[in-house]
Amino acid sequence: ALLDYLEQSDAAFKFIVSSVPVAPGEASSDTWSGYQTELALILAEIEQRAVSGVLFLSGDRHWSGAFRFVSSGGYAYYDFIPSPAGSNLRTGTAPPMNTDPNQTVIYSADTFLAFGDFQIDLSGATPTLRTAFVDEDGDERCVITIGNDETGVFGAGPAATCLASGMGTPVLTVSGNTATTITLAWNDVTAETGYSLRRSTSASGVLNAASEIAHLDADVTTYAD
Repeated sequence: ALLDYLEQSDAAFKFIVSSVPVAPGEASSDTWSGYQTELALILAEIEQRAVSGVLFLSGDRHWSGAFRFVSSGGYAYYDFIPSPAGSNLRTGTAPPMNTDPNQTVIYSADTFLAFGDFQIDLSGATPTLRTAFVDEDGDERCVITIGNDETGVFGAGPAATCLASGMGTPVLTVSGNTATTITLAWNDVTAETGYSLRRSTSASGVLNAASEIAHLDADVTTYAD
């Protein structure tokens, strides 16, 4: 019935709600990674029927996250996990963010309660979905906006980025780090005048003007050291 409903629907976005995460991750009976054969059959059927605009809304991790993954058939999907809203947090368990084009962790956080705010805009040529992860104080910790031509479709472009709208700060990702090197990347912030990179070597983690190691121009979103 699910696949028939998806195929018959003309909705710009089609949510499949799951009690556990769909995006690839830890293999267990508590996530779809423990049922990869079944998930592959569902995705293959969606793709065979050319159903677009399909995305997932899931939970039960006790942390928040947004994922983009590419199926074996080359279709891109998003899985949003806006939780927990009223349960306990499991700090230190959220996966690190990355920029892997086939399995991207766009956003993850495990230090505050959260819920999701989903808004669909049909006014433009391409319908868009605005997803906000909102904390218990009402601040939007992460906002992700995608078009319906970016999910549940073959050969979609790179993953959307997360803008920490309510916090006014970019979301940072770390890669290529060794004992002597590190590469930083972040999403661009609207109307910024530049970026100040600062390093603390004290146990307190205090940062001030003397901590600055680089000052970057507006629209620069990477740094390697």
